[in-house]
Amino acid sequence: MDELYSFLQAVPILLVLGTLYYFARRQMKKELDEFKEDEARKARIRALSPKPSYEERMGVQYGPTGSQE
Repeated sequence: MDELYSFLQAVPILLVLGTLYYFARRQMKKELDEFKEDEARKARIRALSPKPSYEERMGVQYGPTGSQE
């Protein structure tokens, strides 16, 4: 009976951990998909233009970088 009681106490913790894992995994997949799309876009652009872009030559990235506070 004590083992059952111990198991029942652990169930809510396991549910919370499982839920956190699910949402973290979902967010990671979303970010990975966005990264792959961006890399594919850059590859298409590189294929069209053999010269390096201004962005590549200067080593800069346009858009928000760092915190926006």
